Amino acid sequence: IRLVRNNTDRDVVLSIGFNNKEQITGLLWEGGEAFFDYQGEVPAATATLAVTTDSTLVNIVLVFAPQNLDARDKFKVIQFFSENGCASQLVSFFKQVK
Repeated sequence: IRLVRNNTDRDVVLSIGFNNKEQITGLLWEGGEAFFDYQGEVPAATATLAVTTDSTLVNIVLVFAPQNLDARDKFKVIQFFSENGCASQLVSFFKQVK
């Protein structure tokens, strides 16, 4: 799971909750880093993440792309985001497309 943030001025300690049950705490997101890649195990059937940094809680609904989706096929990726209500990811993807 890859998380992204705009403000990278400082270190942040975060927690990730899975389906409002299991929680991983004390993860360090270092200052200067826009991305945080969670490499740990994600419980099966996880549909939501609750990410907490300081006192801010963000709930994220997960939508998994099919394994056969070729991420190099920009039109298929755009179609997937559009059909699955992934508006923020679609906007972010458009900003990256050249």
